[in-house]
Amino acid sequence: MQVPRPLPTPRRVQEDSEPPNPGYCLDPFAPLWGNEPNDWNSDLARSLYYIAREIDEYGLEGDYIDDLFDLAHDIRCKICSWYEIGLKAWKIKLFKAWKKNFTSFKEFCETAIGRTPGAVNAWIRSARVMSRLIAAGFDRLPLNASIALELSKFSGEDLEEAWLSLCEEFADHEMTLEKVRDFLADPIGKDAQWKNVRIRAELWEKLTKEAARNGIPVNNLLDRLLENTPPESDENAETVEVEDPDDGERKFCMVCETQSLREIHASDREEPYYRCDQCGAGEGEDGKPRYHCHQCGTISIKKVRPPGRKTCHEQCEHCGYETETPHFAHRYRVGFAPITDHPLSNWNSVFPNRRGSLQES
Repeated sequence: MQVPRPLPTPRRVQEDSEPPNPGYCLDPFAPLWGNEPNDWNSDLARSLYYIAREIDEYGLEGDYIDDLFDLAHDIRCKICSWYEIGLKAWKIKLFKAWKKNFTSFKEFCETAIGRTPGAVNAWIRSARVMSRLIAAGFDRLPLNASIALELSKFSGEDLEEAWLSLCEEFADHEMTLEKVRDFLADPIGKDAQWKNVRIRAELWEKLTKEAARNGIPVNNLLDRLLENTPPESDENAETVEVEDPDDGERKFCMVCETQSLREIHASDREEPYYRCDQCGAGEGEDGKPRYHCHQCGTISIKKVRPPGRKTCHEQCEHCGYETETPHFAHRYRVGFAPITDHPLSNWNSVFPNRRGSLQES
């Protein structure tokens, strides 16, 4: 005969009148006892009150024990509530639903939501990353919006490989923004010279555009600025490049997902090639992205995936330079700015027949 397991002895709940002991949690329901929301002016306060009341009336101890895993799943979904926020914010922005009651999206964000447009756009970008990882079939997903926003610097296979590497390295409770940034910059722990710094967004945008215009990484641009030498794409290059005179024509860049690839005619090539004004990437003869090689100064780095490896590394078609560091880490070090909102980032570009809906037309 199986002896029933004794119930655990409950710990004494501290009263509000007592000074709280470190590590103790006070009952969050107690301050609401005896209060009614009828006299409250805040719609938010009333909504939260009814949420607390619904949870308080959910059941007794046995109900929570029996429904533990359902409750845990519900908590995990609520932790990712920023995903729902990002989806709703995108629809409001896409349809300009604020136009009837507000003069601008900025006014709507600050007045109705209580957040800046930058914060709302960050939720949208984070939600896009979550959607891409869901579509890629990942079982584990980012629980923190700031981590998803950091991953928005990647596109295509780089995003999937970066997230796969993070999942293999960290458990969910270990994955902090600081650890993610350090790992993405140096996933194999061999390059301790890389450091993360914080600079103003407008200054970073100027640096990336100037580096892309000269076809060099941001780090090389900073080195030359510190040395008081004018930034040039390659000091020893014999190739003469002539930009496409039609500045209005741009191709779509698969790296930064912007319409920024411009045509370049070089003296040592019969056919023109392309370079992105936004991120500095180029395009090879096979139509796939090429990146700047700091060894030979050409736009010849391509992604290769050796047999037996889950992630791609980089190899230069021009000088043969190879590295063991994953491709996504090099792109992260170059410092792509988070992908901004543009017409090609909505559902209509991915699913042109869906007209803003996930349902089939």
